[in-house]
Amino acid sequence: MKVEADRGEDLGVVCHKVPQSEFKEEKPTAGYRGRGLACDLDDCKRIIRLATDEERAMLPMKALEEAHVLQV
Repeated sequence: MKVEADRGEDLGVVCHKVPQSEFKEEKPTAGYRGRGLACDLDDCKRIIRLATDEERAMLPMKALEEAHVLQV
């Protein structure tokens, strides 16, 4: 999924589904990275759209870059 992020957009992964009958928010949202599924509605980010094949293909490279930056 392409989701809102603090500095633009990012890719997210669906890790939990909520039945529509139990969903309290009218607009789909994505949890804030680092906070898992628990977030206040004000902290939640919106789901923009499905990620393209090209965006999904870039995920392994982005993970390596992130690991490198964390080491620095």
